[in-house]
Amino acid sequence: MPLGQVTSDDIHSMRANPCFFPAYPFIVKTLQSLTSIPISYATLVASQFFCLCFWVQWFLLLSLWQIPPKLIYQSAVTVALFPTSFFLVMGYSESLYMASLLGLILWTELWLLATQAKRLSVAWLLAGVCGTVLSATRLVGLLLASYPFIRLWALSHKPLKKQILYSFLLSSISSLGGCGFFLYCYFRFHEWNIYFRLQKIGWQIYANYFAPFFPSSYLPKLFFEDTHYSVCKLLNLVILSLFILFGLHYWKEWKTQRSLNRNNLALIFSAFIMFYICISGMANSNMVSMSRYNLPIFALLVLSFTRTLADQKTSFQPLLHHWTSLSERRIHVIVTWISIIAIFLQIIMICNFTKGGWVA
Repeated sequence: MPLGQVTSDDIHSMRANPCFFPAYPFIVKTLQSLTSIPISYATLVASQFFCLCFWVQWFLLLSLWQIPPKLIYQSAVTVALFPTSFFLVMGYSESLYMASLLGLILWTELWLLATQAKRLSVAWLLAGVCGTVLSATRLVGLLLASYPFIRLWALSHKPLKKQILYSFLLSSISSLGGCGFFLYCYFRFHEWNIYFRLQKIGWQIYANYFAPFFPSSYLPKLFFEDTHYSVCKLLNLVILSLFILFGLHYWKEWKTQRSLNRNNLALIFSAFIMFYICISGMANSNMVSMSRYNLPIFALLVLSFTRTLADQKTSFQPLLHHWTSLSERRIHVIVTWISIIAIFLQIIMICNFTKGGWVA
């Protein structure tokens, strides 16, 4: 960290690095120190290891929920088709972030299933470890640390005091990574919020909490702006459409049954928190990097969608037919074309990325 006034060049040349949460850089630096491999290779090794962790936990979680194997594989392919899923194996923090997020969800679900949140267990401890890494990887991880508490609320209408205490304690432990980073900044630099100041200097990132309500956050200018900005906004629109579909589904469920299936509420809430915070932060940067930030949001929505299919004992096309009133044949054609477009977009973005172009 240079003395005196920090400039954008200091940030982009890594001389002022408190603008990044520490978990991924710390792991990569530790790996590089232990193995003496170049730092560029260490980032790739770390990313691909945590990508493997993410997919293993994905299949374990869906198996725990007793999802049919066909739906499990379809859900994995759906996430892999997302245009920026290749960042899972690149030298970025996506793999660590998504692996720790899935770890928090998986071990929380195992803890709740095994103990009904009435006692502590190894699963409770592992959920806390994953949550700590999650909150130390990205700012929004501090809010996602509330997943165990929200999941307990969704699972039980009248939880016991012991259940509330244990779930609240787990959420508190999960937030230690991010809180520890701010404490370090305070004692090291005498400025607990230096992260926010450097984000503003380096990328003009500061919160605009009304941005998610602006059409400009979702509607691309196409030929009147750089392509990656348009892709970011189009993917914002896709994610928003999925939230609207879930909203319509729950509204129809409430109208017909006067009750809600609360199994997915914690997942959808976590996805919405990520979406809202990321759009609020990226609005003043013309949504730069939102194509990458939307990947974990999309993954959680796919988890929710897959569990909804399993709960209703239906398949993909009949549920969309119920949601949209389109014929199953038209839905099949639409899904096929969306898949082709997603693959095409991903190929273009990979080519641009490997040539050193800015993608996200």
